[in-house]
Parts: sequence; C-alpha cells; structure tokens
Amino acid sequence: MVWTNLWLREDENLYVTSEKIQGLENTKVADLMSGESWYWGIIAGIFNDHDRKAISKLALLNRDGEDRLISKFNRHGIYTVRPTYRYATETLVDNVEYQVSREWLKMWSLKIPQRVKVFLWRAMRGVLPTRIPLQDRGVPCTYCCPFCETNY
Repeated sequence: MVWTNLWLREDENLYVTSEKIQGLENTKVADLMSGESWYWGIIAGIFNDHDRKAISKLALLNRDGEDRLISKFNRHGIYTVRPTYRYATETLVDNVEYQVSREWLKMWSLKIPQRVKVFLWRAMRGVLPTRIPLQDRGVPCTYCCPFCETNY
C-alpha cells in the first residue's frame, strides 16, 4: 500500500509524507505505474513535492516479476537479521560505549577454544559477573576476598 509500506528510498524517511486522500487508502504502488514509467498525472494529484521528488528517483525496471518487500539494509534487497540489527544498533541506539573496533573482531577467527574467546570478549566488555559489577547491578554480595576475608 502506498500509504503504509516502506517503499521510498530516502535516507531519512521511507514512508510517504503526503496526507492520505479519502477513497485512495488502498492504493498500491503498482497502481501508480504503467509498464516502465510512472503515471505522473496521478502522482502529481496525490503527492506533495517531497514525495514526488522521491518517486522520481525510483527507477522502474523489470516489472515482469511479482511484487515483494525488499530490505534497504542489504545490497541485494533480501531481508536478513544481521544488517538490520547493525543499522538499529548503529543509528537508533546511543551505544558508543558498546561499539567494538574491527581489530577486536579478528579475535573471533583465532584458533583458540570458543569458551576462551567468549571469556576474553566478556572480560574486555566488562560483563563478567564479578562482585563489583554485580553490586553495581543491585546483587547483594560482599567486597571481601573469598579466601582471606579482607576488603579489596
């Protein structure tokens, strides 16, 4: 549907920004096309300047195939979790402190046991369940050394 699907290829907004027109709520993108061109008369009548400009940037190529949803986050248009998750964590969430450098990612290809990789990753990210982080999260545990019972 023209009004509810993500079909524009603008970086800041994939939705149509024009007001819905009563009676045209169920208009499909295919209803705006004629072969390999747009029905510009219809488009000019129902969309604002911003949307018309975005539509003009869309190339109409092979229309023989069936309509399908595509993903903006994959260069082939196929939806997969990884690029969508990467987009969400890089742009939608303020997570500078959680970002990992590319050099650090090479650790996962080392020929060492997986449990060692996970331990190193958790240690470097500060998420090992040691006493101080546990206390910071509200888990009651002592600051005393388990062996000599002195504070550290």
